[in-house]
Amino acid sequence: DRAVLESAAILGKKFTFDLLMELYTARNAGAVRDSPVADAINMAVTRHVLERAGEGDEFCFIHDRIREAFLVNLDIEEKKKLHAIIAGIFEKRSGRQGAPSVFELFDHYSEAGLDDKILNYGLSAAALAMNDHSYRDAISYYESVKAVLDGWDRDSFDETMKSQWLECMRGLGVSCSRAGDAQRSVSLFEEVLPHLDDSRDKADLYKHLSRACFRLGDLE
Repeated sequence: DRAVLESAAILGKKFTFDLLMELYTARNAGAVRDSPVADAINMAVTRHVLERAGEGDEFCFIHDRIREAFLVNLDIEEKKKLHAIIAGIFEKRSGRQGAPSVFELFDHYSEAGLDDKILNYGLSAAALAMNDHSYRDAISYYESVKAVLDGWDRDSFDETMKSQWLECMRGLGVSCSRAGDAQRSVSLFEEVLPHLDDSRDKADLYKHLSRACFRLGDLE
């Protein structure tokens, strides 16, 4: 069943049978039994399209090009729909042992193009990357959040969106500074400063601004 392998391909190079079953069932409005999925997987293993990954219920595509061959027939909207379903499944599993990471949730919601989820998980993923000193990764997550916010009229921001924008800009500025792009860091901080009302927030930002200026050798 090609639809089974298309669903598997959306999950990634490696996937588990139970996740594929859940995705395929959701994709087909619940009107499916175990057998179509199991039969398709067994046939794909026999034909060397898939192979078992370890001793559990994990499988993987033999080659990236094989996986890509199943993705190519899915249009953009169908891919977005499937990524949204996967992310929804992952959210239900959050908090359990072995649950998908914030990074995986962000990746699927990003592919699904769901702005509110991109903001939520993008900021969380960026903060975790910062804590791990993975500043380039943090920049990438903050840039995704910024791209969403830049697409909206800032004058229409409610308090939550304003807070997200400030968190994004501050985090992006700090990440850029620590990754070696002090010039951009200074530019970001200078853009944020006029929008800060709390004196402690201003003091914190001036601290980071001064560090970025020090890296540039510009303390005037």
